[in-house]
Amino acid sequence: AFYNLISSFKIVSLGVSILIGIIIAKSIGKPIQKIAESCDIIASGDFSKEIDSSLLLRNDEVGSLAKGFKKIEDSINGIFHEIKNSVQIIADSSKELSSKIEEISSGAQSQAENTMNVSEATVSFKESMNKVLDNIRNQVAGVEEVSASVTEIAQSSEEVTKNAELTLKLSTDTADTAKV
Repeated sequence: AFYNLISSFKIVSLGVSILIGIIIAKSIGKPIQKIAESCDIIASGDFSKEIDSSLLLRNDEVGSLAKGFKKIEDSINGIFHEIKNSVQIIADSSKELSSKIEEISSGAQSQAENTMNVSEATVSFKESMNKVLDNIRNQVAGVEEVSASVTEIAQSSEEVTKNAELTLKLSTDTADTAKV
């Protein structure tokens, strides 16, 4: 009967040990499974779900693991928000830069148009100056013709004056001869 009692005690002890093992396994396994599920959710890109707060309150290895994971989660969230803010700053800067480039392009186009207008005005001015120069040349030629005519008239006037003087002398001589 003593052996039966010891065998019964062994069986009960084995059953209690298995039961305690199952309880310990569940008390460690389920929280670790929850942490693993949170890891999978964050790994998929969903940063909105946080780790179960009851795991953070534990004072055992699972609690330490949960707190370590929470720090990693917070760090990733912080980095994610910094990246999001940086992307927004870059987008805003890109819009501003695009606006400035449009202004520069518009200014360059306006300058090109003004340069074209100045070029056209310069060509027109040159053509006008060539016409003025042609007119001046024509006037100079006309003045030279008038000058030549005036010189001819002056020469003719001198001949007329000489002829008039000669006629006067002849008239005077004839009148003197007739008086005698």
